[in-house]
Amino acid sequence: MSGTVQWHGGASLALNSPHDVTIAPGAAIRNNGGGNLTVRADAVGLNNGGGIDNRGTIDWSGSTGIVSLLYDMSGTYSAGTLLINRCWTAAPFSALVTQVTAYKLVNRAADLVKISQDLEGNYALGKDIDL
Repeated sequence: MSGTVQWHGGASLALNSPHDVTIAPGAAIRNNGGGNLTVRADAVGLNNGGGIDNRGTIDWSGSTGIVSLLYDMSGTYSAGTLLINRCWTAAPFSALVTQVTAYKLVNRAADLVKISQDLEGNYALGKDIDL
């Protein structure tokens, strides 16, 4: 992404890519309202090393919504500039700790084993897994 995307209100935005997502230097994604943002690399769950490289700005300082950044278990994540709303509070029983969270995607049974190697990480199920 090389431009700026900005909106006001509760509409959500999803940026999904079959491999990597890059937010270019000088680019910004901004919401003033209750909108959520989901940025997902490896959106089809192929375990292709898809990562997120934020060289721009994700600005949720005026939003009450949440930002979820999802990338492949073997991919890389570069946070870049993340601006949060200092008055944000999690919805009751949501288990959210922060307004902006990066998650490693669990796409296969072998990924479940990798969780034990990084118990401090955040994880999300990327697709159905047959065990």
